Amino acid sequence: MIKKVVCFVFVVCVCFSFASAAKVYPNPWIPESKNGSQGTLTEGITFAELPKDGGEIYIYNVSGEIVRKLRWESVSTLNWDGKNDHGEYVASGVYVWTIKGSSTKNTKIVVIR
Repeated sequence: MIKKVVCFVFVVCVCFSFASAAKVYPNPWIPESKNGSQGTLTEGITFAELPKDGGEIYIYNVSGEIVRKLRWESVSTLNWDGKNDHGEYVASGVYVWTIKGSSTKNTKIVVIR
């Protein structure tokens, strides 16, 4: 039996404006790690310190295609389960995520291994 192993690593670039405090963890995200210290499939990947007035996070692959769109309102954290908009786990690779709020957007680089 072949077991699929998925490992996610996040690298954050310099950012600006309202989303400058946004963080993502765990880093790396290895949902099947032996002790769970690198996250689990249940917990997913957490985007924290988001603007409380709401917005959207777009996750793109390296080809520029939208993999997942997440929305939030009146919360400062949001979890991504590592799945695309079709409910399938994304492949290991490089992903870019963009935070869009009421007037500003911010881009960070996400590396998923």
